[in-house]
Amino acid sequence: MLPIIKFKTRHFTVKDLMLGGAPLGNLFQAVPVEDARAAIRRAYECGIQRFDTAPLYGLGLSEELFGVELKHRSPVYIYTKVGRLLKPSSEISSGDMVDDGYKIYQVQRDTVPVFDFSAKAVQKSYEESLLRLQRTSLQCLRVHDADSETKFAAAMAPDGAVHHLIKLRAEGRINEVSAGLNDPAYLLRFAREAPGGTFDNFMCAGSWNLLDHSAYELLRECQARGIRVTNAGVFGSGILWGGDTLRYTSASPEAREKVVQWSSLAQKYSLPLPAVALHFALMPEVVDFAAIGCRNPAEVDANVALLAFTVPSQLWADAKAQGLLPDWMPIPT
Repeated sequence: MLPIIKFKTRHFTVKDLMLGGAPLGNLFQAVPVEDARAAIRRAYECGIQRFDTAPLYGLGLSEELFGVELKHRSPVYIYTKVGRLLKPSSEISSGDMVDDGYKIYQVQRDTVPVFDFSAKAVQKSYEESLLRLQRTSLQCLRVHDADSETKFAAAMAPDGAVHHLIKLRAEGRINEVSAGLNDPAYLLRFAREAPGGTFDNFMCAGSWNLLDHSAYELLRECQARGIRVTNAGVFGSGILWGGDTLRYTSASPEAREKVVQWSSLAQKYSLPLPAVALHFALMPEVVDFAAIGCRNPAEVDANVALLAFTVPSQLWADAKAQGLLPDWMPIPT
């Protein structure tokens, strides 16, 4: 039987943060290039050393921005993803599995992301990312969005993404093998079905925050297997910081009501709600980093400032008493 998750007892620092590159790829809204570049510079100046991106984000734009700003900075650890190839629109064929989700990135480029989890596609994606990022190797590659039976099977096939990432790690081209998904159920399958030692870490997006606890079993599994976790979507894609989206879509009335209750509880302890959200995201011992999405230097500063707050254990006890956290969930004491 898996043990309950353990919690950190230390104070969180900027070294616990990772800058996520999706917003810099114009997720939901266009970001001026100078703002995006300044956000990356400011993150590095604040002490953030880890940067996560993907070819999907802005159809290569996010990787290009990281490449320009981080080329001459050290220490810097770059994480990007595989599972989609960026193909010119003129080369798209009827057999291609086009990802229409790219339309949420407000960028005009004559390329289209196509799902492909084969080893050949992974190698090509890796080489193209190196060019955009202006690097010769990477800290980590993540299998991106293999969240259906077809995609999962393709990624796990003998000639698929996972086996090729293991090869790249053995060759010293990357340091870590990972997967980054929104659905914790498929991450759990990766953990259980791949041979031990395959995965160094997972990026778990949108499923461990104040409103969504569906990654609990995954966290227990990772804790037992020594797989580290990067927690993304810690503000629910916006609703826990004044926005109205949860998991990249309009939040339900029930979710909005829970945010009101969480806000009231945070105010009781004179805390901003985003500080409570960030601390919750980082509490599990198995979580190494929380990925934050910022569009300008001011947003970077605002995120870093949340680390200065202390969230008392009594707040979590109150949250359970009010039904904001489930009875089965352990809390720090």
